[in-house]
Amino acid sequence: MQFLIFLIIFFLISCTTINNNINEPILKVNKSCHGKEIYLKKGKIFEIHLEENPSTGYEWRFFQLDKDLFEIISIEKQPKSKFIGAPVIGIWKIKA
Repeated sequence: MQFLIFLIIFFLISCTTINNNINEPILKVNKSCHGKEIYLKKGKIFEIHLEENPSTGYEWRFFQLDKDLFEIISIEKQPKSKFIGAPVIGIWKIKA
């Protein structure tokens, strides 16, 4: 009986440890991070949030991205308002 209780507790602790990695918050980098150094562990996912205005040609692109170090998971544009031609927020989700 004690052995069974030990196994159940061990299993629950293992599941909690695994879930902590899944629920880890995503680091969000924006213009307030300008000039700051950011350190990431391999496998860490982070997002870059930058304002753009594609209707005027003002948008961000990667000039060169080391594909051995980073993987772009997704690129998304979120409108700041519902008006046509209004600025948007470009969001790049990247895995280190």
